Amino acid sequence: MIAENLRAEIDAYIARLMSEARLWKMAEQGKVTPRIVASYLYNLFHLIGFTQPYLELASARARELGHERLSAFFAEKLLEESGHQVWAENDLAGLRTAFGVEGPLEPRPAMRRLIEALEAAI
Repeated sequence: MIAENLRAEIDAYIARLMSEARLWKMAEQGKVTPRIVASYLYNLFHLIGFTQPYLELASARARELGHERLSAFFAEKLLEESGHQVWAENDLAGLRTAFGVEGPLEPRPAMRRLIEALEAAI
């Protein structure tokens, strides 16, 4: 039951995202430039950089609250996430080579807010 509800929520979110998100609309109109892709990838790179520290934090917090199985789950996920940031680095390097574009030097404000919200939730 929980899995079906979660799947329905994710499907609804994706449908909403594809109908409302500015990036998707720009893509549909053929207006996504290499610079925009570089910005998108850089922000993903930045977000992924928080995955491991936040999983460590979540594991520790679950342990503090006496949720040992949940703590172990987060610790296991930590191992699975190793190396994902390299994917974004490689994609950015490919854009640099193919189009001469660099990612921004700072994450977008919305990405910073998302990261702060994730930390607060943990």
